[in-house]
Amino acid sequence: MGFALGALAALVFVALCRTAPRTQWGWIGVGLLLAALAYPGMGLGARSAAALTAEWLGTALFGVFALLGIARSPWFLAAGWALHAAWDFVLPAVADAAYVPPWYAMACVGFDALVALYVAAVLVGWLRAPGAREPATA
Repeated sequence: MGFALGALAALVFVALCRTAPRTQWGWIGVGLLLAALAYPGMGLGARSAAALTAEWLGTALFGVFALLGIARSPWFLAAGWALHAAWDFVLPAVADAAYVPPWYAMACVGFDALVALYVAAVLVGWLRAPGAREPATA
């Protein structure tokens, strides 16, 4: 259920980003940073220095992917979102992350994976970029 909820939220997020073709990658990058910031926010309640350190290191890592995705290549956004899906899936299983509700982690996996797939699909040409013109037909 959480995965489906996250995927549905991702469809809304992607649709909103597509309404601003010139700044789409910027919004998707900001979304990646905000998704990463959710975990340290939840981790504050854990009162665990190790958990907070891991969450802030993750936030820094995903912040780098977001900045590179905006400034250099949207491929960094696709990679960052895919890595964040892995983070959502693995972290609660290997770390004492009781402060992250299981439904939330799975919703994030669904959200992150779908956004990563969307970015990659646009970049390889499976989906038409927003604002792109239809090819001329003879």
